[in-house]
Amino acid sequence: SLKLPESSVEEETAMAGTAIVFLNGPYSEKTGEGIDMLLAASAFDEEITAIFMGEGVKNLIEPREKSSSLPDLSGRFRMLELYDVRNLYASEKDLRLYGIDTSEFIVQAKAVSDDVLSSIIHSATNILTF
Repeated sequence: SLKLPESSVEEETAMAGTAIVFLNGPYSEKTGEGIDMLLAASAFDEEITAIFMGEGVKNLIEPREKSSSLPDLSGRFRMLELYDVRNLYASEKDLRLYGIDTSEFIVQAKAVSDDVLSSIIHSATNILTF
């Protein structure tokens, strides 16, 4: 059984600012654009939030299958801590779907319910999806 901490909408304070939502897996061109946008936006926006849903949750772990022709973006995701991006959230449902345990995360993301993710997304001033 996967370890996923419980969280409620009340526990997660909705943040105004920019939410960047990752829906694509690690080898998607869109994911590369998203991580570049996240790192750039973090220099200007104090309230930046990254949300990982669908295949996007796969970005939170080391790639299970390496690709010789596509870049490994895990190193760029590890840079989020250096850029002081601390509001990282992942869909509990999608983590279960892909068999990902929070102990595998390469960054400090919090597994939350879809209700919490919806609240965070709806409170954001800007929403970018990759």
